[in-house]
Amino acid sequence: MRWLAVVYLLASWRIVWAADYWILIVGGIALAISIGIDQIFQSLDPVLVNLEDGTKFFGICCWAAFHIVTLFNHFHTSAASADTDAM
Repeated sequence: MRWLAVVYLLASWRIVWAADYWILIVGGIALAISIGIDQIFQSLDPVLVNLEDGTKFFGICCWAAFHIVTLFNHFHTSAASADTDAM
């Protein structure tokens, strides 16, 4: 599964570094915390389950937000440059 992340970064590193990559980093940290909680505590305590699921959900939301913001910025700059070229 880790190799997918490596392939993703190798294929799109220019886009990642040109975008708001801090959102992706925060999401990765949240997912790492989620995995850490799951591996360290291995508990069915509702508080720990909610904490683990909450950090996982936050990480997924950050990952999705990164892609949505990057896509919006890409199309916004493409449209702006097309408007400039048309004049």
